[in-house]
Amino acid sequence: MDKYPAQPKNYALLEQRALTLSTYVTFVVHGLFQTEDYARSLINGRYPPLKEQRAEELIEARLARRALFGREPTALIELVLEESVLRRTIGGPEIMRGQLLHLAEHSKRRNVTLQVLPLNCGLDGEQLAGEEE
Repeated sequence: MDKYPAQPKNYALLEQRALTLSTYVTFVVHGLFQTEDYARSLINGRYPPLKEQRAEELIEARLARRALFGREPTALIELVLEESVLRRTIGGPEIMRGQLLHLAEHSKRRNVTLQVLPLNCGLDGEQLAGEEE
């Protein structure tokens, strides 16, 4: 756990013991669901830039979180992504393509619920799109 930054270290410990994980994400794909290329683009895109060794430690730690998917007891994972997360290009078109395919594969898992909140969903006093009267 020394590879994690101080703030999310406790979160990573809790995440690995969780039986249920419910997350709502508004800016980037949740770390647990990131491909290596996507994570690398995010971590290497920081300002000020990290030293290469530190960046590699953070990428490795982020990818290690995937153990949650295969552990027993199986955790139930619910992820809600805002549509903008899927439209925001991180690392270029090929990296995004790989990330989207990765999300699609995870959505097939029996213990994963993945939902996308559309951009046109909101409360403005009018009926929400798709809502019955």
